[in-house]
Amino acid sequence: MDYEDRQLVTKRIYDEPADDDGFRVQYEAELENNPAVAALQELAGKHRRITLLYGARDPEVNHARVLLEFLRR
Repeated sequence: MDYEDRQLVTKRIYDEPADDDGFRVQYEAELENNPAVAALQELAGKHRRITLLYGARDPEVNHARVLLEFLRR
């Protein structure tokens, strides 16, 4: 997913918070194809606690929540 596509997904999650499933599917697909995720998983495995930040208004529907669940798989 390129930068412009990422911006559209981000804008949609803020504009249409009820569409959590659509956002989640797209973001998880992006994570599956991102080589940096393996490095993050390794880093997270070395530390008891990591902090994920987000800028969304909704603490339940945001990038950090999806990333956390993805890393726990």
